[in-house]
Amino acid sequence: LAWGERINTRVRERCEDFFAPQRGERALAHLWAHTIECPDCGLTVPLSPNWWLDRESASEGIAVRPAVDGDGISFSIVRLPEDVTKDEYDPNEGSISYANATCPRCQVTIESEETQRQAQDGGLGYQLYAVSTRGGDANFREPNAEDLEAYRRSQQIDDPEFSEFMNVQMPAGKETRRLPEHGITNWRDMYSPRQLRIHYEYWRAFEAVKPEIYAEHPEEEAALICTYLAMTADKAISYNSRQTLWHTGRSVLKGVFDRHDFAFAWSFAESNLIAQGLGYEWTLENVAKSARETYELTEAYSSDIDVMNNSAASLSFEAKSVDAIVLDPPYYDNVMYAELSDYFYVLLRHYLDDIYPEFFTTELTPKADEAVANPAKFEGIAGSKSKQALANDDYERKMTDIFEEMYRVLDDDGIFTLMFTHKRTEAWDTLTTALIEAGFIVTATHPVNTESGYSLHQKDKNAAKSTILLASEKRPQTQTRPTLWSDIRTETRQVARAKAAALDASGDDYTRVDIILASFGDTLEVFTRNYPVVD
Repeated sequence: LAWGERINTRVRERCEDFFAPQRGERALAHLWAHTIECPDCGLTVPLSPNWWLDRESASEGIAVRPAVDGDGISFSIVRLPEDVTKDEYDPNEGSISYANATCPRCQVTIESEETQRQAQDGGLGYQLYAVSTRGGDANFREPNAEDLEAYRRSQQIDDPEFSEFMNVQMPAGKETRRLPEHGITNWRDMYSPRQLRIHYEYWRAFEAVKPEIYAEHPEEEAALICTYLAMTADKAISYNSRQTLWHTGRSVLKGVFDRHDFAFAWSFAESNLIAQGLGYEWTLENVAKSARETYELTEAYSSDIDVMNNSAASLSFEAKSVDAIVLDPPYYDNVMYAELSDYFYVLLRHYLDDIYPEFFTTELTPKADEAVANPAKFEGIAGSKSKQALANDDYERKMTDIFEEMYRVLDDDGIFTLMFTHKRTEAWDTLTTALIEAGFIVTATHPVNTESGYSLHQKDKNAAKSTILLASEKRPQTQTRPTLWSDIRTETRQVARAKAAALDASGDDYTRVDIILASFGDTLEVFTRNYPVVD
């Protein structure tokens, strides 16, 4: 905490003019809309799917109300229903929907193709439409000339090193492929000019205090302090980028990865990282709290805990030396972990590449060896087979290699527990085929309710409400002759129905998907016990 506070003090002294001071208030966040020009009337149109600031219900709360002001739009803050009723003004009606914008002056529809053309040709503009405050008479106020002047000051920098900060080309991946449509082709494009400048100043301050950290602490301890400080900066970019949203139900910033993707944000929230008690201070305290809790947790163990960074298909353990393995594997094509991790990796590399050079040997996270069904890996080389088919084969092959390595290191009496939260049949087929081919038999299935129904990671995704735990053991090598499917079909149905009935009668909150998946686990036990099974 002390070193983080020293970094924060340095940045405040250097950047205090970047945010306009207002008497008796602290700016928590600045709310921005990307802008385009109307091709018909020339109006600068701010783009937002709605104009709520603090929404209490569909017709109550605080919002901004746009009004045509010359060749632009000005905003006033209104309270519903005190100042205006929903019939008079509905904040739910924003200026853009499904990338099609509406000009408030001439009412022409600006098609998505025109929006994307402007974004790619000259880049989208920015308009500040509200400031969230603490300490004043209200939680929100309209932006003023001082705010805009402070923003302009943040862009005045004469530092050649700044041009290289997070200056890394964004690859065309499964999750990043849509961002260039909105003019985002480089990882530094994920930030507005002031956001990028602030993150740069925090990195500069970190580099300035790093020698002091190593001078005052043993090398290993200094490296650990620097690691946690880098994590603090990495957490800060999740709450301060063009992908950061404003939570209108709670009046707080939302992290970038509410969902496991890079959905473009037409309007975004900018965190005031240098504010007292907010921004960087909040992020630093969160990371410090996690560090303390991790330390307290590890204190309960008398033996050493090893954390390794290597492939699960090549473990540094002797054969049959492990009693239990618990694996939470990649879920088929549900999350592109490496692509999403680039968002953080690019900044971490600035902070830590001299401390952990072995972790930062590549400009971006390595993608080729990742065990996910990612069709982007096969762009341009699919040939007669589809990219998705090649991605599926790649995932199954990699998971088989991983499971075979689990089989090698697991003791003959050991237990291998596999977690899975996915409802697509293809995902289960691919994963369990790999498990079976590696030589395991499923011995038990346990659904455990782990996922929030409100989680955007789960909403509309191929995920179950519960995590399914498959307990497996090494399959005895006594069964060599194939088993006919017709011989075990009846038993398979019986165990599935029995498991479904038991879960349904348990009184626990299982969905139909959960019950089906958990029952599927029991059929796998029959199948793997009689493997190989042929039709």
